[in-house]
Amino acid sequence: MDREKISKRLVERRGDKSPSEVAYNIKVTENAYRNYERGWRVPSDDVKARLAKYYNTTIDDIFFAD
Repeated sequence: MDREKISKRLVERRGDKSPSEVAYNIKVTENAYRNYERGWRVPSDDVKARLAKYYNTTIDDIFFAD
């Protein structure tokens, strides 16, 4: 799992939305979400599933694609 790639994918998918908007919708703190985007933390499996659902994609596409 490459944190740098995950970070870039999350930032790209967020687009024009604010980090606080995404965090609110996936039910994590804004600080936690920003840490995922910075590559400082990797979300739990539960949060990974919520992110995939929010972005209408798969967990593999965000976290494990090459």
